[in-house]
Amino acid sequence: MFEQVELQAGTPEFRGCRYLAVQIELKDRSHPASQVAHRVKETLTAHFRSTAEQGGASDPDLLARQLSLLLDGACARAEIGADRLTGLIVPTVATLLDAAGMR
Repeated sequence: MFEQVELQAGTPEFRGCRYLAVQIELKDRSHPASQVAHRVKETLTAHFRSTAEQGGASDPDLLARQLSLLLDGACARAEIGADRLTGLIVPTVATLLDAAGMR
């Protein structure tokens, strides 16, 4: 997933994460679209947590939150042109996995 984001972020049509954009733009957590976007983000973090547990991470919850933060931050920075992600996301994920005892 992270490799794919890194590749897509380098294309002119990249617009970041639509779910993050919805939450930022609406600024209304009770709006139905915000609630859907929030659930999608929660589901992704839960997936990261489950995968981290299966992989024997020392702290699966922390790793899941870190990966979610990395993904959202990377997408946001790439979308606004603040950073190029090439060679940045994958090594950062590797560092997090190493620190969690998963590699």
